[in-house]
Amino acid sequence: MKKIIILLCVIFSSQIYAQRSQKPWTNQPNYKNELQKDVKKSLALEHLAKYFEKDNQNNKDVQKQSSFVEGFPFVNGINIAWINFGRDTGVDPFNGSQYHPDLNQFGQAMDFVKNNGGNVMRWWYHTNGSTNPVYDQNQKVAANPSFFHEDVKRILDLAQSKGIKIQICLWSFDMLKDQWGADAAANKKLLTQSVYTNAYINNALLPLVNAVGNHPALYAWEIFNEPEGMTNEYASHWPGFKEKITMQDIQRFVNKTSGAIRRAQPNVKITNGALGFLTNVEDPSNGFWNAYSDANLKSVGGDQDGYLDFYNIHYYNWARSKGSPFHNNYDINKVDKAAVIGEYYPDDLSFGSQGGDNDHNLPTIPSEALGTTLVDNGWHGTLVWSWTDRSSSSERNRMAAIIRNVSASEPLTDEVAFNNAPTTISPQRSYTFTIDYKATTSREVVVEFWSPNSWLGEQAEMVSAGSATQSVTVTLPNEPSPGSGYFYKAYIRPVGTTWREAIHRDRVNDVTVTGSQLIANGTYYLTSTQSNQRMRSRSRENHSAVMRYPRNYNNQRWIFTHLGDNVYTIKNKSTNRYLEVRDARCTNGGNVMTWTSANDNHQKWKVVTNGTTVYALKPMHCQQLALDRDGGRTNANVHVWEFDASNDNQKWKILPYDNREQRIDDLSMSKEVMVTVYPNPATDHIELAGIEKGDAILIHNLQGTIFKDFIAQKNAAVISITDLNSGYYIVAVAGKSKLKFIKR
Repeated sequence: MKKIIILLCVIFSSQIYAQRSQKPWTNQPNYKNELQKDVKKSLALEHLAKYFEKDNQNNKDVQKQSSFVEGFPFVNGINIAWINFGRDTGVDPFNGSQYHPDLNQFGQAMDFVKNNGGNVMRWWYHTNGSTNPVYDQNQKVAANPSFFHEDVKRILDLAQSKGIKIQICLWSFDMLKDQWGADAAANKKLLTQSVYTNAYINNALLPLVNAVGNHPALYAWEIFNEPEGMTNEYASHWPGFKEKITMQDIQRFVNKTSGAIRRAQPNVKITNGALGFLTNVEDPSNGFWNAYSDANLKSVGGDQDGYLDFYNIHYYNWARSKGSPFHNNYDINKVDKAAVIGEYYPDDLSFGSQGGDNDHNLPTIPSEALGTTLVDNGWHGTLVWSWTDRSSSSERNRMAAIIRNVSASEPLTDEVAFNNAPTTISPQRSYTFTIDYKATTSREVVVEFWSPNSWLGEQAEMVSAGSATQSVTVTLPNEPSPGSGYFYKAYIRPVGTTWREAIHRDRVNDVTVTGSQLIANGTYYLTSTQSNQRMRSRSRENHSAVMRYPRNYNNQRWIFTHLGDNVYTIKNKSTNRYLEVRDARCTNGGNVMTWTSANDNHQKWKVVTNGTTVYALKPMHCQQLALDRDGGRTNANVHVWEFDASNDNQKWKILPYDNREQRIDDLSMSKEVMVTVYPNPATDHIELAGIEKGDAILIHNLQGTIFKDFIAQKNAAVISITDLNSGYYIVAVAGKSKLKFIKR
């Protein structure tokens, strides 16, 4: 019997992986060097003008639908482009082992970019599809393992901590080559057949895009790296391919995937990495066309949301001077969006005479001047190739010089952007927003708050020339009603001008106003309405929750942290463990205890009113149950039981540990009690004004970790922050304000 099972497993595996290449693994050293030999040998640029003349003619009347986005921030960085080719995160298709990113090496590359004045790093995700995404036995993309999403977020979190952004390139033309682990036949279906494309979008792409969301360190999603390499039009002689597709297949895939991303996350940017001017510049006289214009993508794919926000164009000297951004200025009549030069070598640029032109007479552009040449020529960014290929000290020094020189040459442009603006808020009249701005001279920065249909309020603050963070508090005439569709806008404008003369603006859409927050963030006793006993966590009883008579112990105190819509984490002040339903049980009598983290729904609690200043607490994983005292006895264990509003065992008073009962929606939010924090940024202390003696005050980071928790002793407070690491923090005054500040 065992032999039969093993045989079936072998047969099953062979069905899944029959198409996968078994070639020995290589991490692709000198990846681009080898590629450029093939490109140089096979491309005949002058033959392409006639081939695409019809496409250009058909769409020439609608090409101008797109327009260059003014204020596009200059991109300055490198390609990493991988630490392990195709294996930075993935599942081994032959033995099921997992690959995870080497964050130490990623961090070294990020430090290199940041320390030299750069801001963006380009990284490849699927690459050739050898380990990511995963496929079923029918060669369709299956659901992502959750660690794919976590790995990507770990890379983005690391980038955020370093102060740079990541452009994530999904696919490379390698997906149709004979490379270890790649299933070229399955990948071709993914690119050419709608049922397979949809499986990829629904099972792999959108789950990842939504897990990442509008992460502060995400610069853009990039659909392809040089997809032209998969076509006979451009790469008929490139060796090593098992399959080929057409340019229309590529356009359709770019259209469909970018449309799906845009609908899922409308605030993220989308781009594509083109082989060169050949397919991303409208210039028929040179054989160039823009395959990725809005008109061409929508014409082929049919998805009206399927367009790019900016272009990534690659350059290597096989394209000679006529295809060179170093020898041609950016021309909006030929390139209708902002265009970043997404790949080029960090080498002196010169030409030999074999091209049959006069390029050999052009002066050499030294490597250290390549980036600044792109700046001078009006292009919108520079990403040097590459950390992985160019590892010698001399090569890295040349890359560093390019980034530094670009950084030094960039003029200060007016920009403004919300810094981690919340998308879920409680109804109140006063909101404090933290924004990042750059201004070339003294300006007004304005933050506006809008309902779905109308303006609700604004606040203008003066800013000085330079780059800094600004806190702006907007006070509304009335509280916004619960609902979705609210948004806020920030913009910079010259002093004395109107919003129509704004230089640059940022907007956060889809802000949801939740119901009133019943319990302010703070530390409380959970007290029975019947016995006056309090709930506490007993470390000697496996950290189970039990009822005991009041004592002045921290194990009877619970820290409530609001997550939105009256959902809270509840952490014991003594043990720093979170209240949870053991093993996420959804049955009567499920034990309530504490755990070291609160990442899952059985560790989050919905607070609902159950009488005057009386509440019930429902676990989010199973809201038909509620926190309950076993049998209503004294010294009872705490468990969950089917919710019944008349059950006295489920009625709780949530009392601040200084015995001041309060509800956040009873507190005035008028200007007279507006809380302010200064200085901001701060070095060794902050001062709070507008507070009152007895206010409960918390300081926590953006992830909710609490560092300080105390009661104000007078109507102002000076708080030492010398023990905090540099970064962003929230100071929360129960029932009044949440203010963000920066510790330098």
